[in-house]
Amino acid sequence: MWLRVWFCIKLLVTEASEKDFTEAKNVPKVIQSMNSSMNGIINLVKVGLKAIKMRGLPFDVSEKDILDFFSSFNIVPNAIKIGINAAAQKTGEAAILFQTEEDAKRAALEKQGDNIAHRWIELYLIKFSQYYSFELRYSYFL
Repeated sequence: MWLRVWFCIKLLVTEASEKDFTEAKNVPKVIQSMNSSMNGIINLVKVGLKAIKMRGLPFDVSEKDILDFFSSFNIVPNAIKIGINAAAQKTGEAAILFQTEEDAKRAALEKQGDNIAHRWIELYLIKFSQYYSFELRYSYFL
């Protein structure tokens, strides 16, 4: 777990531009952003099941298709991860982070076996750590 937290810290630091750190007036803003993000990450790790893994997606699926599929549920903004293999082709899998555990459970129950295009979709509840590692598993993002 600490390794993942370290990666998150590293990501937050690298997202802040060098200019932000060299200009004294921006340093508190960068530190505040890092603190709020880390608190959010730690809370997500503690909470547990708030994500769903999707299998059986069409290979041309888009984030919009997934958002439409879960339109009546509260998804965390920008929290859809679509798997891409080494050949830059979509794998037919995705991971989605939900606002609450209840939303994730309800979505898994209500949408299991529904279709996107012509494909029957399998849904699995997963922990935040599995959602996070989904991105590492498919580290070939474009």
